[in-house]
Amino acid sequence: MVDRKGQKTRFSHKYKIEYSLNGTSWKMLVDKSKNNRDVPHDYIQLPDAVTARHIRITNLGTVPGEGKFAIIDMRVFGNGLGKASAEVKSASIKAYRQQDARSAVISWDKVTDADGYIYGTV
Repeated sequence: MVDRKGQKTRFSHKYKIEYSLNGTSWKMLVDKSKNNRDVPHDYIQLPDAVTARHIRITNLGTVPGEGKFAIIDMRVFGNGLGKASAEVKSASIKAYRQQDARSAVISWDKVTDADGYIYGTV
């Protein structure tokens, strides 16, 4: 039998996500061990914040075609406990017209203690 996604057999993603402060002692964060749905792009919003330094995911289900368990992307959002970097003081946007009129080049002076930048409203 073929389901609506073209799969010949029913597949579900079963996994658990744990967190730790020290990488040795782990606590359950998300338990999807009884999940019966195919959720390749699962989104989980926690009801309460947790403090963690390490995150690990463990596959608990079978993988189609007897393949290997793999993760393409796992994003974890939160606030770090360290001091915030300095704010970017000025940025410039230059229209970059080629085949796609939506393209642009954005540039700014590097902030020395930043390890990434997030665009916000001006």
